[in-house]
Amino acid sequence: MVVNKETNEIEDWWFGGGSDLTPIYLNIFDAIHFHSVLKRACDKFDKDFYNTFKENCDKYFYITYRKECRGVGGIFFENLKFKAFDDLFGFVKS
Repeated sequence: MVVNKETNEIEDWWFGGGSDLTPIYLNIFDAIHFHSVLKRACDKFDKDFYNTFKENCDKYFYITYRKECRGVGGIFFENLKFKAFDDLFGFVKS
């Protein structure tokens, strides 16, 4: 959040964050559960969030020299401010 020091008014705001799972030993049931929980949380706010943010995560955590993704993925977002503040804050808290 960017606040004007003189007027104490918010000049700009955005959210960024995410979650990923990088297990030492893969348990497919944990991976499936992890992604289903993320999808349900995303779908409550926007049906496009999960696919978009999962793709962001897959790109962000791709290890080029190994030609593989790190872990089992997750979601990742940045500069999120295209909806109302309270709606997006609710999403981030979920």
